[in-house]
Amino acid sequence: MKRQFSLSLCLLAILVAAAPLKAQMVEERLGRNFLYASPFHFFDGNVYLGLERFNKTYQRSFVLNTGFVSKANDKRTAGILIQPEIRKYYLSNFLNNDTAGIDWKLKGVYAGIFLHYSYLHEDYRKEFQTPTHTTFEYINAQYQSYAIGTSLGLVASIYKWLHVNFYVGGGIKFTDIKDPDPTLAEEGDVPLTSPAYEGIFPRVGAQIGINF
Repeated sequence: MKRQFSLSLCLLAILVAAAPLKAQMVEERLGRNFLYASPFHFFDGNVYLGLERFNKTYQRSFVLNTGFVSKANDKRTAGILIQPEIRKYYLSNFLNNDTAGIDWKLKGVYAGIFLHYSYLHEDYRKEFQTPTHTTFEYINAQYQSYAIGTSLGLVASIYKWLHVNFYVGGGIKFTDIKDPDPTLAEEGDVPLTSPAYEGIFPRVGAQIGINF
């Protein structure tokens, strides 16, 4: 957990440190690539990165988001996430790159459609109590999730080559489970945060990134 958190902080520091260096190397025109990191995932030991590639007019883009999970506390958890997305920008101001110093400026507003695939493995020991005794069972569950959804977002510049992406949206998720926790069915509704969840889900977050 600590190692994963340290790695996430290092990635965020590299993104921030690279922005002024990029500004010195290129004068005005933005590159067509954006590399994003999600700061909200740093604190739970996950690494979540996104690469966005624009067309020549900065009106459309293709995004590939990837995530990596590795945690060891009460449960040993590991997994990956792959999420491609196509975006259409209805307001695009990327060609006007006149930001000087720390100055928030709106660069784009978009709508997108995304696909989602994730694989997660959980390994833990669970206690079961009966009126006469207590038993333990080792859970070795695997979850594969598939989803499709839409998103709305905006991109703003913080510094000349440093940007932030805010987004909201949602979709529908389907999950295949192998060797699940046997008490899931007894507990009723599966919470939205559980890897076993399937159904309609919200999507909201923010990413910080650099252009190159």
